[in-house]
This record gives sequence, structure tokens and C-alpha cells, in this order.
Amino acid sequence: MATPHAKKHGRYAVVDGYAADLVLRGIPFFEPRFMGLIEAPGERAHGVVFAIEDDAWAEMSRHEVGYRREMVTAWVGGEPVEALALLMNPGDAVPRGPCSRRYACKLLAGAEHHGLPQAVVAEFRRQVETGPRLSGYLIPLLWRPIRWLAPIIGPRAATLLVTVLAGVLIGGLVSGLLGLLASG
Repeated sequence: MATPHAKKHGRYAVVDGYAADLVLRGIPFFEPRFMGLIEAPGERAHGVVFAIEDDAWAEMSRHEVGYRREMVTAWVGGEPVEALALLMNPGDAVPRGPCSRRYACKLLAGAEHHGLPQAVVAEFRRQVETGPRLSGYLIPLLWRPIRWLAPIIGPRAATLLVTVLAGVLIGGLVSGLLGLLASG
């Protein structure tokens, strides 16, 4: 993604035997899918590698729930580099689906900045054009509770709880709107 640190220090890399795809379940209607790195013999994942300080890694790890950490060999400029990757936990991958426009914009900015293959850039551009837009407004409000709750009750439980709360919020908004329309 296009974080300032990754844009400044990152380098385009490939990892053989893995695929990067939108297979990590998110919050339905808001952030339906996130990118996941999964083992896939014969495939090649395209991405970015960068060095990061321990405190920044700890902070980033608080936000990146639903992954396991594992060393992989990334190829950067034709040279092998050992890198710590965030991989999908076995069995957690869901069928490929759309990501939000907000998330796709970040993926696209990073892919363009680091010169990922045109097929990857084109897919992210398609996701920007077709992905749900609601997350750009509500996710900033909902994501903080997930990050705060995940270390306490676990990432799945935190996501489920916030999804339910978002449903109640949306249900309340729809009910209020219908009430206004009926009384007007």
C-alpha cells in the first residue's frame, strides 16, 4: 500500500510460490476484502519490501490482524532477499471478492509508485472504479474499535462485534430516515 514509509523506502519485489489476492474477509459492504498473501505453487506474488524499525513494526502489527508472520524469499532487482511476510492463516482465505474503493486507491497508488506490472495496476484501477464507496466515510469511525478490541478479544471477534454495531447503526439511520419520510 502507499504508506509514506513504504513509498520512500520500499522496492518492488516478487515472491515465487505465493499469490497476492483479495481473499481476506473484511467488513461486509464497507471493506469487504483485503489483500492476502497465500501459498500457491507455481504462482508469483507482486508487492513491495521495505525495512522497518521494531517500534513501527509493532504499531503496524496492531493494525494487520488475521495474518501470520513468516520468512519468505523475495526477489528484488534479481537478487534474493529474506523478508518477513504477513501470510494468510491456513483456512482463513475466503473466495476472491471486491475491495472498497478506499482500499483500492491505496493499493493502486503503491502499485503505480513502485512500478508493479500493468496487469496488477489495471486490476487495482478496476477495483477503484467498481468497489464500494461507503468505507471512505464510515471506516475511519469503525476501524479504531477493531484495532483496540482485536488484541483483547481476538481479530475475528472484534471484526464481528464492530460489524454488528455497524449494522445497528445503519439500521437506526434507515429507520430514522423512513420515519422522517413517513412524517413529511
